[in-house]
Amino acid sequence: MQGVRRKVPFAALPNPARASIRPRRCSAENPKARQRPRFAPKLSIDGARAVRIKLSLQSRASGIARSGAAKECPAEPAAGEGKRVRGTFDEILQALLPVSRGIDAFNQRLGKWVSWLILAMVLISATNATVRKVFDTSSNAWLELQWVLFSMVFLLCSPWTLLVNEHIRIDIVNNALPKPVRNIIDVVGHALFLLPLTLLMIVTGLPFFLRSYEINEQSMNAGGLPQWPAKSLVLLSFSLLFVQGISELVKRLAIMRGLIPDTATVTTQEVLVEEAKRLIEDIKVETH
Repeated sequence: MQGVRRKVPFAALPNPARASIRPRRCSAENPKARQRPRFAPKLSIDGARAVRIKLSLQSRASGIARSGAAKECPAEPAAGEGKRVRGTFDEILQALLPVSRGIDAFNQRLGKWVSWLILAMVLISATNATVRKVFDTSSNAWLELQWVLFSMVFLLCSPWTLLVNEHIRIDIVNNALPKPVRNIIDVVGHALFLLPLTLLMIVTGLPFFLRSYEINEQSMNAGGLPQWPAKSLVLLSFSLLFVQGISELVKRLAIMRGLIPDTATVTTQEVLVEEAKRLIEDIKVETH
């Protein structure tokens, strides 16, 4: 009867059957050597019985040859080794993101504080002009103070400008590119241009400041201000810009890896354009 199952002894099989079920040695050319054969979606009763017999014989033979095969086969990389490397890189980015947020918070707060010096610079400039016109007198110290305040605003607010994505660029070309391309351009620009430039300015700005501080350099104008506080701004500002550049690089890589949303590439101009489009749509809806 067809329903009766019989176990076929190993010795009863012909020699070709034995040869066909010998365990294959694993190699790089045969990565599927250790995988078990899968059942075909539609098998007859005799075909299914043959597959079951083959699987049972393979399990016996693999048990015999397991110790020898383990010595002969070199260690192969795991199937998920690439995913593990990518996962490690993502973990590094995840660990650096809190540091990046701290850098952003510090530079943003510093930029907002320093920006108030614009008001002080305007008041000092207006006072100097009024005193010079009314009393026919002036002071080199107050004139140079305007320059120092402008230098502080320009240099110390540069990391904040980079943070809010308002630094100078060719907007006509940049806005026409898709966001993935803009992310790649930002990564290349930060890594190959911004960070090397800031490092160069830090290395050259340190002795530039130290020499001025050691000799207590003063202004060449009579009654002017000391020069070393202004020269220290070069070292300080480019150090902050270097740290902010690292923060931007970390965020851009995290955006490309899908760890954080891509909101950093949105400029104020794009926000205004989107707001104008929304208002136009609202006007159209109301008129109709």
